[in-house]
Amino acid sequence: MTAPAQFHAITAVWGDWHRRAFLDIGLPSCLAEGNLPALGGPQKLTYTIVTTPDDATEIRSHPLLTRLETYAEVSFRLLDTIEGGNVFVAQHRMRREHTKAAQNAGAIVLTIQPDAVFSDGAIAYLAAVFSKGYKAAYVRSIRVCAESFVPDLLHLCGGHTETVIGLGRQTLMEAAFAHAHPLMFAQMADHEPFSTFADVIGWPVYAEGRLEGWLLVPPFPADVLFFRPDDTLSLNDHQVITDAGNGDDIFAIEDSSNFLMVSLTPTYQYSDWYLGQGGFDPVRVARTSLDNGTALGPWAMAKRFVFNRGRPTARAWARVGRRASITMHRVSALQEWIRLQRSAQSMGCIRASRLMAAAIHARRQPISAGRNRAVTVFLPDDRSLSVRPFDSMALDAANGRLHGIFARHAIPGRFAIGDLRGGVRKVRSVAGVEVEIDGRGDRILVDGHPIIRGDTSAGPHLVHAIRGVIDGAAGR
Repeated sequence: MTAPAQFHAITAVWGDWHRRAFLDIGLPSCLAEGNLPALGGPQKLTYTIVTTPDDATEIRSHPLLTRLETYAEVSFRLLDTIEGGNVFVAQHRMRREHTKAAQNAGAIVLTIQPDAVFSDGAIAYLAAVFSKGYKAAYVRSIRVCAESFVPDLLHLCGGHTETVIGLGRQTLMEAAFAHAHPLMFAQMADHEPFSTFADVIGWPVYAEGRLEGWLLVPPFPADVLFFRPDDTLSLNDHQVITDAGNGDDIFAIEDSSNFLMVSLTPTYQYSDWYLGQGGFDPVRVARTSLDNGTALGPWAMAKRFVFNRGRPTARAWARVGRRASITMHRVSALQEWIRLQRSAQSMGCIRASRLMAAAIHARRQPISAGRNRAVTVFLPDDRSLSVRPFDSMALDAANGRLHGIFARHAIPGRFAIGDLRGGVRKVRSVAGVEVEIDGRGDRILVDGHPIIRGDTSAGPHLVHAIRGVIDGAAGR
């Protein structure tokens, strides 16, 4: 296995809890033979520790730091000046500086979280991925309850701190499943309560009543920790890819038999994300992932990260895979309609946009013309929805009828203004209502109402604003 020319590792750590996690568990796992020692020594690996002066003193005095220095050129960046009193602002600034230095050196960035535990051989596998020319390695981890996981892990390693932790994937997987964090379950699509903010959506796999695996799908490409920075790959401060073409240069490590990372998390951390919440809401997931995602959202949603503890049957994995595909297709379709609803606001259809949001939320599904089919939507502008009709349609939203009303305003296919000119045609809307489109005059009439603004794209769909509400009367 040939390692790339150079790696630049970085860990940001401060505070007693994260410092202890890094020194007792995280760093010892990085020092396993198949991890940092596999990268070629200090001439190929630099390791920057971003921390506070007090934490730096503790870390420098730890016995394992000397061992780290045999494998890496170690340096400290001290957070002694915090911009605006916010340590995260300083952390993001230093991470950007570190990324720029790595880019200038042609090096690969390894962002090593202080509370991350790697299986032995995981980082060597990363080196193999980058040796094939990939610009980023995209991984997902298992969250565990730190309070119970750490003592169990130390017991597996002889009960001692200050020693290297070199656990194989299967042993680490068993421990992770035994101490899985509640957030793991609160991100399962069939679990209630479901997290209000899901960076993954999961499906459990059982065999003979025992949890044997998880299939995880990310709704957006967050927490990209390992990458080769250049002008064609950009990440924001939250490690979300903002620019990477179509994703062909990113390698998703979807099989836990090749790479396993476990994230230590206090048991009650993130409980406000799911306690008191209801079940899986595809509209909320679509909106959250759209707000946090980028153009690579569809690329991320196509990935299937498998964490296999035991030996579920191929049929069991296939069944879970089908459920995942159906759910993510629905989330993707809802994202397109949320984009459409937001585009409508810019066209002077703010009231209709709000009603459409209510309609989609009430039914938890988009206005569909069938799988993978675009639609053209004719939305009433605000002048068309006087207070009384607006209030009436809002009541229809509460009664669940509004979805059908908007289905009357959508026709299958993508029709620009130019496509609608010339002659009279009658088409069936998604709701099955016949709608007359008259393109003979200067203004195109839809069900007798003129198009006043048009040709606004929203994903695969197209939106036109009309001065009126379609009831199908012109088509009868």
